[in-house]
Amino acid sequence: MVDQLIEPSAVPQLLVDPVKRLGRSVACIAAIGTDGRTEARGTGVFVELDGRQVVVTARHVVEGLRSTGGQTYLMLLDEEMPGYARVRTLTEGQRCELDLSHQIWASPDLDVAILEAPVGLSGARWLDAGVHSKTATKVRNLWRPLCSDLTSLPFFVLGYPNFAHLSFEALRTEVLTAFPLVAYVVEWDDPWEPTTTRAPQIHVEVDARKPRRPSVVGGIEKLMAEQLFGETATREALGGYSGSPLILVAQDGDFMIGILQQGGHIFDAPRAIASAWDDVMAQIHQ
Repeated sequence: MVDQLIEPSAVPQLLVDPVKRLGRSVACIAAIGTDGRTEARGTGVFVELDGRQVVVTARHVVEGLRSTGGQTYLMLLDEEMPGYARVRTLTEGQRCELDLSHQIWASPDLDVAILEAPVGLSGARWLDAGVHSKTATKVRNLWRPLCSDLTSLPFFVLGYPNFAHLSFEALRTEVLTAFPLVAYVVEWDDPWEPTTTRAPQIHVEVDARKPRRPSVVGGIEKLMAEQLFGETATREALGGYSGSPLILVAQDGDFMIGILQQGGHIFDAPRAIASAWDDVMAQIHQ
């Protein structure tokens, strides 16, 4: 991994190509009720772990999906789209049933769950768990002296947030959007030690001041902005990002550094907490 330092204002433009590459590594996980509408949602990441193809998400996302009693599906975009966002209705793209009983591993402390990927899932891009774990450890040791108000390592999160989930009742249509947000690591706990009483976390501030360059039409950008920044905006507007990957863009690739647990407007700023991927791997293999 070769790190690259850039001005924070330059990060959004840098993300265009990585978002295109990673669009096939991230899926929406949703429970769909008998009326055909989504009842709970989160984000999942396609990972190859010890020779197995798995879906990684937040543990509380899995628990929420189970509590609905609805059928759970993975929804994956069916093609690459130019631009910054990825938009599909529930009836478009690839939709595969996800069996929540096929849970391979979970950690309440790290809020991460790993599920067996559906058989026959085509088009997914699988991230190598070991490669990304090693990179997370390297970044953990060097991020602090490299980040300031003037320079930053280019991080971002990519998921299916609530603010970009739009429902058009008259058309009986729901629109899902995979949407990236620039992220800044503000704190990163030391690795888990035998004497540690609290699970280590990555503390992230996300740049959610306004949607940037979404490739959408028909007023969807306006609707997203209203949900995230309007008078009715709530802490839950950033929901849906749970289970999303925290990504570092490096000169030699895009690397998953962590898995988002939760996020929201805290102290008037959008913030999130993630579990470092190397901590997850260490717990899996202990």
